[in-house]
Amino acid sequence: MSNDAYCRYYGQPREALIGRKWMEVVAEEDQERVKEHVGRLVACLSPANPTMTEEHQEIGVGGSIRWQQWTDQALFDEQGHLVEFQSVGRDITERKRVEEALAAERSLLRAIIDILPALIYVKDTTCRKIIANHVDLEYMGASTEAEALGKTDFDFYPQDMAARFYARDQAIIQTGQPLLDYEHSILRADGQERWLLTSKVPLRDSAGHVIGLVGVGLDITERRQAEEALRAALETANQSRQALLSVIEDHRQVEEALTTERSLLRTLVDHLPDAIYVKDAACRKTLVNPADYHNIGVATEAEALGKTDFELFPPDLAARFYADDLHVIQSGQPILNREEEITRPDRTRGWQVTSKIPLYDSAGQVVGLVGIGHDITER
Repeated sequence: MSNDAYCRYYGQPREALIGRKWMEVVAEEDQERVKEHVGRLVACLSPANPTMTEEHQEIGVGGSIRWQQWTDQALFDEQGHLVEFQSVGRDITERKRVEEALAAERSLLRAIIDILPALIYVKDTTCRKIIANHVDLEYMGASTEAEALGKTDFDFYPQDMAARFYARDQAIIQTGQPLLDYEHSILRADGQERWLLTSKVPLRDSAGHVIGLVGVGLDITERRQAEEALRAALETANQSRQALLSVIEDHRQVEEALTTERSLLRTLVDHLPDAIYVKDAACRKTLVNPADYHNIGVATEAEALGKTDFELFPPDLAARFYADDLHVIQSGQPILNREEEITRPDRTRGWQVTSKIPLYDSAGQVVGLVGIGHDITER
């Protein structure tokens, strides 16, 4: 038997559905999995455990492919013999679409977090790590992210240093106010003392409640050393202190403050000083941050979206970028930390460190790439 909703879903009268094999409406790619599910039904169900739920794609009215979630209930006779199945299904196509979109967004977010050459981490309200990228792990001395998750700075850093980090973190969590662009020293697990330029902003849930914080730390040790050398040179030459401060200030232009009312993904993308972009499999731009579209020479992201490098750069430079992009997309192999010379929109020459990694969809197929360019002209 089937109810009216079942008949409407498949666009056929009841008499056409009665006696029809169920597998005829199951999408071809899911048929083997559904057969396995039926086998488990027969083998596992009993009067004590009479229900089982499963999701798969079916062929609906007009040949459309839709996702269904079925809960199958087994009916048994007095001797405990299986008599029949009664199944209740509901359309979950929209839920699946949302889940796939969320998975793609998470994949993109994770790709950006992992490729950036800065410490990036997320902590909960007790200051325990819930996300840590590879740079953060390197500083803590952890081999894998699993070693860091659920732990605090007291597990990795000297107690006095961890206490300072904890006090700043709790101030952000308790007040909801960000801490932006502050410089501090940190002792790495290998004993090196480094300097970081750090910004931390509160992480909020959909109701606006603070549920933790997001931190980004950029290693500025070489910049600090350059500033010290410059200061010594200026003092030797008896230059004015104001001239020194002016030069140092020119070097202190770094990433803009992470805002508290936008998603974590756009916050990271839009406020880092490096050029970040995403391209589809045809090498068309699908996302650019301000640093990238300024490098391109356009005023807004919209002017770059949907275009290839051949529409945005000189032909020889575009051809080089395109060759690198095809290598990443076709081979699935990243290009990491390549130093290359570039031409800016004003025709000046510069240098940047470029990394490009493949971007995967939920099925593990390469659908484009994520790129980042770090300006090292001054270095």
